[in-house]
Amino acid sequence: MRLRTLHSVDRPSLAVAVGLAALVLAWIAQPIDGGDTGPLTAGTEQLADCLAELDLVSCEQRTPIGAYPVLQYAPDLVAHAGLRLSEGTRRALLSVLSGIGVAAAVAAAWLVLRRVGAHEWRWGFLLVVLSGPVLAYGSATWGEMLATGLLTMFVAGALLQARPWLLGVAAFAASVTKETSYPFVAALGVVALLIARRRTGEPIRRHVLAGGLGVAAALALTGAFNVLRFGTPRNAYYLDPALRTSTVPWFFELTAGLFVSPNGGILVFWPTASLLLALLLAVPVVRAFGREVSWNVAWPAPALAAIAACITLGLAAWWAPFGWWAWGPRLTLPWVLPIVLVALAAFGPMLTPWVARTLSSRPAFILVAGLLVAVALPHIGYVWRPETLSDFFFTPESAVCPGGGPPPTPAYYACLREELWTRHPIWLDALEGLKTFGGLATALGVAAAVLGSLALLRRNAIARVGRLRTVSTRRGRRARREPSGR
Repeated sequence: MRLRTLHSVDRPSLAVAVGLAALVLAWIAQPIDGGDTGPLTAGTEQLADCLAELDLVSCEQRTPIGAYPVLQYAPDLVAHAGLRLSEGTRRALLSVLSGIGVAAAVAAAWLVLRRVGAHEWRWGFLLVVLSGPVLAYGSATWGEMLATGLLTMFVAGALLQARPWLLGVAAFAASVTKETSYPFVAALGVVALLIARRRTGEPIRRHVLAGGLGVAAALALTGAFNVLRFGTPRNAYYLDPALRTSTVPWFFELTAGLFVSPNGGILVFWPTASLLLALLLAVPVVRAFGREVSWNVAWPAPALAAIAACITLGLAAWWAPFGWWAWGPRLTLPWVLPIVLVALAAFGPMLTPWVARTLSSRPAFILVAGLLVAVALPHIGYVWRPETLSDFFFTPESAVCPGGGPPPTPAYYACLREELWTRHPIWLDALEGLKTFGGLATALGVAAAVLGSLALLRRNAIARVGRLRTVSTRRGRRARREPSGR
């Protein structure tokens, strides 16, 4: 009986479960204290004092609170003022919230892709998660993964046409993740709702209204928070003209760097998400130009590409578009999984036949699996060697870049250019973390999860193609049996 039970277990699913468990254990064992966390917790304590004393205007003139978004302060304020937790415990809680954010994003995508009929891409989404910076940020005290979870849940609610009031709450939560998020939250929400309407035929007017109210409420709350700390509804730090990118050439260089630089490009740090998204957005456009599909089907592709481009351009216009000193393009990361989910919901089935053909070849399967594991290794190494950041940013290799550089000046940009393009790749240094027992164990676990997910993606893609062929064959036979005069 035991042998039968063992053989009845789905091996790829078991591999995924074991691998995810190993990753969670690594996050628990290795919480990463992000560079912004110290100023954040100090600012939270000052914020609590201001609220206790009802000092609600220009409180920062008395005590610095900092320019971080509402999302980063809210959980720490509850932990400090409500639960009376110590600073160390609060930092541990912020780390746990990052893991919860990742889990929420995966759960939301799982539900959406099952409901919209793209079952096979649940495993594709998990592969994207298992082969990118999520591995490194899942235990970090930074707020990017919590933001990822909230943004992904918001687009999931829009894609499933959740109840309007619930979508409004999700839009509010997504909008407090960053003060520059409002137009992008609104745009992603509208695109997702239009995709949902095409699938269900249900009206979306109430959803649009509720989502707009949620964004407006977030804007009002953030404005009030800025009055408290800056004396104005505007974020006096983020909107300081002196902190904008100084020249047009630098603007374009930073834009390129956000995509392809060895030490900050999203294509380098998250190639699976970048390449999958490129395919998802290119294929429907090409097929629309070839008149294989109508533009009524393909239009979300250029819309999502425009949203991604605007997010990147907005970051490039600021003096610190990478959110450094951090691992990779930190400020880009929260938007990746939500955009990938919307693209998969809209166009994933278009890629399924190609995936089925490719992965049905054993050499191709082995090659893809090897590449996925390879791109995951630096992120795993960083988890077990977080001092990679201090070695890179604060151990100068030349007189051009003494420890990271000052605020935006010619010297700062000279330093930034070196860090982006000419200094040795930081992800090579992170591989040292794999030499530890924890790093090796985590790498083996993630490799198992990648192999299991890829096997399940292949199985489900082949099954879907087989079902489509069966339906097509039955329709052809039925058409041939019908009288020609009908």
